[in-house]
Amino acid sequence: MRQDNNLKHVKVIAPLFDRLIDQEPSVPSEAEPFRGLTIEELKHSIQREVNYILNTRESKIPFSFRSLNGNHSTDWQGNYGLPDFSSYDVTEIEGSRKLAYHLQQIIENYEPRLINVNVSIIKYKNSIQSLSVSVTGEIHGIPLLERFTFPINIDQISVK
Repeated sequence: MRQDNNLKHVKVIAPLFDRLIDQEPSVPSEAEPFRGLTIEELKHSIQREVNYILNTRESKIPFSFRSLNGNHSTDWQGNYGLPDFSSYDVTEIEGSRKLAYHLQQIIENYEPRLINVNVSIIKYKNSIQSLSVSVTGEIHGIPLLERFTFPINIDQISVK
């Protein structure tokens, strides 16, 4: 992957959860508060978040909230994680394409730092219900970067 040498030293604002994670719990205080990520750290952060998204299962418990206008609603479609994909036959080309498309939609919905996402199914291990995928995308708001690709293993996925 080509990366401009000037970008190696650029830092972007770290997402809130990255700033809240204590990388060194044995150290009582940080010498310098953690505020920014290098491009490589940002890529790692995105990969970690996509891994969390794809290895979380969507809740079947109805979710309700009170909207800003005060109305109570249960129509929100914001359940985090993967839904049940047991109707997909990933051993068939059409089933793999559908699943890859849905995984792409989930990633784009819950990881806004990654745009123009493409998901490829690499391997499905039926014996342990594990799916290996390749995720490719661009970092939103970072010019001059080429697309980057990383592998994700999804455990305990229920597909045909």
